[in-house]
Amino acid sequence: MMSYKSYSVEDFLADELFQKYCNGSDENANVYWNKILREEPGILPVFNQAFELYKLLNADQGNLTEQTTRLFNRIQADNQKAKPKGKLSSIKTWLAAAAVLLIVASGSYLFFNKPVEKIVKNEKPSIPYTTDDVAPGTDKAILTLADGSAIILDSNAHGEITSQGNVTIINLNGQLAYNQEGQSRKQVFYNTISTPRGGQYQLLLSDGTKVWLNAASSLKFPTSFEGNERRVELNGEGYFEVAHNPAKPFHVNSNEIDVQVLGTHFNIMAYADEEVVRTSLLEGSVKIIKADESLVITPGSQAIVRNNSDVISLNKNVDMEQVVAWKNGYFYFDNITIPEIMRQISRWYNVEVIYEGSVPKGHYVGRPSRNLNLSQLLKVIEYSGVKLNIEGNKVIVSE
Repeated sequence: MMSYKSYSVEDFLADELFQKYCNGSDENANVYWNKILREEPGILPVFNQAFELYKLLNADQGNLTEQTTRLFNRIQADNQKAKPKGKLSSIKTWLAAAAVLLIVASGSYLFFNKPVEKIVKNEKPSIPYTTDDVAPGTDKAILTLADGSAIILDSNAHGEITSQGNVTIINLNGQLAYNQEGQSRKQVFYNTISTPRGGQYQLLLSDGTKVWLNAASSLKFPTSFEGNERRVELNGEGYFEVAHNPAKPFHVNSNEIDVQVLGTHFNIMAYADEEVVRTSLLEGSVKIIKADESLVITPGSQAIVRNNSDVISLNKNVDMEQVVAWKNGYFYFDNITIPEIMRQISRWYNVEVIYEGSVPKGHYVGRPSRNLNLSQLLKVIEYSGVKLNIEGNKVIVSE
């Protein structure tokens, strides 16, 4: 049996047996290639790239976005010119362009130091074969009650969980709700909801405030808000839509920072492994307080506080789509480094990231879906030249 270790993408595309495998027209070809991939797993990255490109080049043009039609036409024209010669001899001239089209058409794209356009289509690319993979995060969390007992939450559970004082706790399809009935009994219970790495969850507080928690985050809150203020404690990242109540301001405490609001939409990113705490305002007005420093920000701006510093800086040019991308189901890499990307991946897929040799340099741009399996996401990133491998629950990064 011949070895395919030296095969390039263009070699696979010109192989008749490979074409039959991609078309699904020959069961023997399917058995053959699955056997080869088990025996020579090192060819998998190149094999997958060739598989995706072949499927794209033979796709129905009507299934592509208008954004990519012109590039598709050019690639198809080059492909047709090469076919009479018996192999795709022109592939080297348009392979990079085809890869770009592939990534955009699959709903996930990533470039190295390149501008990008807005996603208009979101489909998962198909992977014919993979040895190790990790599923994306899901709706899951742990609710710790005031008495210390813990309740596991997920998107499948629904119905009443328990009651504390005059508040009933309900779990419904990935959202936890606190329903207050009648007058308060002045007895306040504090609960904590925690999302693990690889989890996210929604919460409806007793005052009507909505909270979305990203992976590896927690929120401590009272079952009902008494007195003249509403106060919660956040670790990690959360998006808040605060119920308007001028008589009872809402406070979020995080990393010794106090965010004061009346009624507004904002996001706080305060992970311990990040260098800064970012408070981004979408609607309304908030006041950021750290020690003796304070700053009021307006919609479209962001307050930044570095760890071990009381200085609050203001960023007026913030892409709020990037800030809330995690809540809306995708990553938004905006000119960021590989370590920054890998921290997000580590939290969402619950994997350990290991760097072999020096850390890859450069800044990256892209908007891949958070619904992709880890192997699909890493394959997209690899188009930028970074080498990535999955080994069990670890991602190995090398140049």
